[in-house]
Amino acid sequence: RRSSDLNMRVAYFPYKGLNFEDAQVISESAAKRLSSEHMYQHELEVTPKHKVGLNSHINMFPSTYDKKTLARMDNKGIIRAGETVEFGQPLILAAKERDRSQNKIHKKRQPGYADESVVWKHHDPGVVTDVVWGKNGPVVLVKSVSQMQVGDKMSGRYGDKGVVAAIIPDAQMPHDKDGNPFEVLLSPDGTITRTNPSQTIEASLGKIAAVTGKPIKEIGRASCRERVYHPV
Repeated sequence: RRSSDLNMRVAYFPYKGLNFEDAQVISESAAKRLSSEHMYQHELEVTPKHKVGLNSHINMFPSTYDKKTLARMDNKGIIRAGETVEFGQPLILAAKERDRSQNKIHKKRQPGYADESVVWKHHDPGVVTDVVWGKNGPVVLVKSVSQMQVGDKMSGRYGDKGVVAAIIPDAQMPHDKDGNPFEVLLSPDGTITRTNPSQTIEASLGKIAAVTGKPIKEIGRASCRERVYHPV
């Protein structure tokens, strides 16, 4: 979600040097409100050297995953739709035959297969929305919601942008006269050095809309695009 889609309480306030220059400080509530949805597609191209299936994977790699994790897989070794996956948990259980060199002497009990399972490698949890079988193999679709994190970038309508340097608990954020914590802290020097007074005007319009209870409309001259500032 873009920050322009939300009404957020913004203050131009230096905070412990964290919002130096273009860096920005946001509250934990703002990080949650700025969550974004992502859809991921994970698939396995099955070849004649692959073995896909729950029982075959358990026989070859009995200690890789616990019973609770394996209980969420179907007999084909595919995660069921509707399941929630955490980092490192399998989506597709698979093994692939190892390539053997003709000049290499193989031990009698050396495993002939390597674990080629497809796993969830994102730190945010995801929900499996669908499982389909494509032309070359299984495809798993996963939906994940990610909160704004330190290192992510925020931008405004007027070219103002910066990296989130810190996410502060609401109780530790500066508060307005009514006791409401600010959600975004911008450096007051950034507006001057970037010659961008428009963002301060936009912030002021938001405050006026909040006091009057009426949205304020702005018609752009060049594009005739209408912008509406709603009450906070």
